[in-house]
Amino acid sequence: MAKRKVNKSQIIRDYHSANPGAGPTAIVRGLADQGYDVSVALVSQALRNLTKEPKKRGRPPKSGKVSAAPVSSKAPVSSKALVSSKAPESSSIDHLLLAAEYCNKVGSVDAAIEALQALKKIAAKIGS
Repeated sequence: MAKRKVNKSQIIRDYHSANPGAGPTAIVRGLADQGYDVSVALVSQALRNLTKEPKKRGRPPKSGKVSAAPVSSKAPVSSKALVSSKAPESSSIDHLLLAAEYCNKVGSVDAAIEALQALKKIAAKIGS
């Protein structure tokens, strides 16, 4: 009959829990007395993995950034089309939604700020 594989890391962890003060060399000697052939490096790695937290899977959350929508191939929208100054009945929520939509269209909040600053300079030069 075939021998069953032994999980050496589990044996090391079990020995360490029974002898918490034992270092890697002492664990290698103790397990050698029990008939297990393990290296100091394997013992050190098995003990190091005891203290590590498990890795989290997936992407980390974005920190405080507006998620950028993919750039569309549509023609750019003018600033007059996004925010109409002749719509006094629109609420501030509508303006925020339009601003968020504009940020998504240009790629990011920083890009929107740069575009608006450029628009402000142009408007000052042409006097509107």
